[in-house]
Amino acid sequence: MKKINKVLIPIAGYGSRMFPETLGVVKAMLPLVDKPVILYLIEEALLAGMNEIIIVMSKSQESVKDYLTLKDEALFTKFKDKAEVKYLKELLAKVKFDFIIQTEQKGLGDAINCGKEIIKDEDFGVILGDNPILAHSGEAFGIGQLYNEYQKNPGYYIGVKEVPMEDTKKYGIVSGKDYHLTSFELDGMVEKPQNNPPTNCAALGRYILQSSIFDYLAKTEAGVGGEIQITDAIKKAIGKEKVYGTKLIGNCHDTGSRNGFVIANLDYAMERNDVKDQLLSFIENDYKL
Repeated sequence: MKKINKVLIPIAGYGSRMFPETLGVVKAMLPLVDKPVILYLIEEALLAGMNEIIIVMSKSQESVKDYLTLKDEALFTKFKDKAEVKYLKELLAKVKFDFIIQTEQKGLGDAINCGKEIIKDEDFGVILGDNPILAHSGEAFGIGQLYNEYQKNPGYYIGVKEVPMEDTKKYGIVSGKDYHLTSFELDGMVEKPQNNPPTNCAALGRYILQSSIFDYLAKTEAGVGGEIQITDAIKKAIGKEKVYGTKLIGNCHDTGSRNGFVIANLDYAMERNDVKDQLLSFIENDYKL
């Protein structure tokens, strides 16, 4: 069985849904309680056994590289005894990072293609930079959940979740005759269908892709929004490769939108014993609907 070590995290998007905050802060660095989103994604990758992380970013996002490589040595020395600093140093020491500049924001397909020279002929994972998942059980979740399926039956895997039919126009939507099952083979995929979606199973930011995806990306032209869509490349793979959808467990959040960011913070705060009680007290006693 081939082991997957590499996971690509694309963060180069403008974060336009979160302006004006993201005019000065990279959206992957927005906090969930007291940790930036990207740390939750790194933790998820490590839990799945993937310790080679490729960050695809823009030229203006060097601050992310500085943070993940602990560039500010004086600051970390000053606070070296704080538990939070020890946690961060220990976490990041487990990771081999590569940082790639995406010169133009031409879509997720283009961002993934930026990793080609590092990934070469390996299969790999993809975690989107604004889609943390909070799982409330001890089961594997997110990229780990897909990896478990891959280990049983190698192929392409897309993490999906059922969404309201009226929201299908916002997502890549998959189809397969057994889509009611937890994991099912795909017979189609369409990016943001504006009418007649084939199902309500939406791709929500987790992929395991085989190295052949680069061949399909090379044949993929700009699609919806004038961008190179990974959905269109995967459509080319369907019928030629084994391509599956796996329904994600846990709460899948979108921290790239205002509502999604606030909801994610509430969800993660409720998992924290040092925050939950005061938050509940505020909601029950002080917050006025």
